[in-house]
Amino acid sequence: MNAIVTGLICACFASLPGILQERIDLERPLLLLALGLVASVIQFFYFRKTPNRVRAYDGVADLFIFIHSRTAEDGWVRWLYRALVSFLLTLFGAGVGVEGVAAESSQAYTLATRSPSELWSENRRRTDVATILAGAIAAVFQAPFAGVVLSLEVGAGGRTQSAILSALSAYAGTLFISKKFGLENEWIPYFSSIPSGPFHWPTLLAVAVGGGILSFLIVRGLRWFQEGVIDLFRNRIWARPLLGGGLLSAVLALQPGVQGSPMVSLTSLVMAPRAPDVQASFFLAKMLMLAAVVGCFGTIGVFWPLFIIGASFGLMSMGGVVGIFTGASALWAGVLGAPIAAGVLAFEMTRNWKLMVATLVTGAIADGIRKFCKQTPLIHRDLEARGLSLLDGRSASVLSAIPVRDAMVTDHETVVENELVRELTEKFLNSRHPFLPVVDASGKYVGLLTLDLIQDGIQAAKGSDAFFEVKDLLYKSKQKLHTALDQQSLSQTSGRFGEHGCMTVLDEKGKVVGLLFSYAVRAAYDREVARRALGKR
Repeated sequence: MNAIVTGLICACFASLPGILQERIDLERPLLLLALGLVASVIQFFYFRKTPNRVRAYDGVADLFIFIHSRTAEDGWVRWLYRALVSFLLTLFGAGVGVEGVAAESSQAYTLATRSPSELWSENRRRTDVATILAGAIAAVFQAPFAGVVLSLEVGAGGRTQSAILSALSAYAGTLFISKKFGLENEWIPYFSSIPSGPFHWPTLLAVAVGGGILSFLIVRGLRWFQEGVIDLFRNRIWARPLLGGGLLSAVLALQPGVQGSPMVSLTSLVMAPRAPDVQASFFLAKMLMLAAVVGCFGTIGVFWPLFIIGASFGLMSMGGVVGIFTGASALWAGVLGAPIAAGVLAFEMTRNWKLMVATLVTGAIADGIRKFCKQTPLIHRDLEARGLSLLDGRSASVLSAIPVRDAMVTDHETVVENELVRELTEKFLNSRHPFLPVVDASGKYVGLLTLDLIQDGIQAAKGSDAFFEVKDLLYKSKQKLHTALDQQSLSQTSGRFGEHGCMTVLDEKGKVVGLLFSYAVRAAYDREVARRALGKR
């Protein structure tokens, strides 16, 4: 039920700016300057006494801070204030995505309605964040499945069923509100009226490579701007919105064409002929506005701005819908680390499976370039700057505190390397796990027999190769399975499990002492998080 309510809240708040903009034009530079002044005054008098780490706000990263280090000071009033600021930024033409308003208001509702015992569970907090992200993306982009995939790709976790319910209710609620108030945000007929543009793979490759490099520069640039603002107002956090309001009002005064709703911005990009210098100025103005919003105000509404910036980049190289979505996919993959969500988004907004394939390929290449440059997504960079590093969606500090020996299992069978493969059947049936570590005569580790290897070996032993030994089976295998030391921490095993989800644990002498499973890592992590939470209580 909470997931459905969250989705409906996302639908209402995502539609509210469009309803007001249909009736009154508030996109004025002076209003942004006034908003910065009022926000500075509110932060100075109302939020001044709270710790700096709570007053700092980076948007999506704060949802993950809510997951991993829940603070009592960060209550529903603060999130409601953030939603109001994002709403006014959207209304006044700062280019903030309305998904920020939807997500922040939903988080305020979550904190206001959850009991302390419910917020104590990290898995519950993960589910809340996943439902919020899925609902916000579904409501704004009318792409429920892309919202669910995005919540998984950014590492929110939680119950996928709740994210699906939130996304579907947000999607249905947005359609109802749009028809009720006559809002023009039907994406499929909109994109069908725009020329598709060229579909040349060499050009798509160029967009993917350029998008990956551009994403690297965007993440570095945004972090550089944020850190510069922090250094400038280290002891006066309340003054940041004033600087942001001044920058935004100056950009809008010099480049009034960068403001407008998503459809207006896309239409002006596609339909209006633009010289290369005009396109470049539009692109730079959008980038400066995004930096000002992220560095001075903070918002979750960065998905639409990145989409528009990516579309602008794609249209510089290609025309039409193909340029829009391949450019947007490259930036979503490189900046947010969500290439699959970008591909699903393209399909849901256009119903074109060829375009989905193109965006998936573009996003995968851009994401690979980001990884090659050893650049983490923007959300993770923000978290690292706030003292929270994640490994596979979990807190690195918690994983570092858990030794491998506390998570491994010891009730396993072992096999000597010179045993016959035909004798594995009995040991396999007696084993509680589908893995058999192989040791030599002195007891040192040689390799690991997986279920598929065991089955192939037993099948081979039934034929003419009756004297086939275990070491021969390992020699023929091309699998390279990792090992871990019992004194290592679980953080050192991150990303090393492979497709089997198991690795052998050795002592300092190279002897087998246990098996480590990926599910055991999750259980040990949850146990440590619960222990720490009980210690705080």
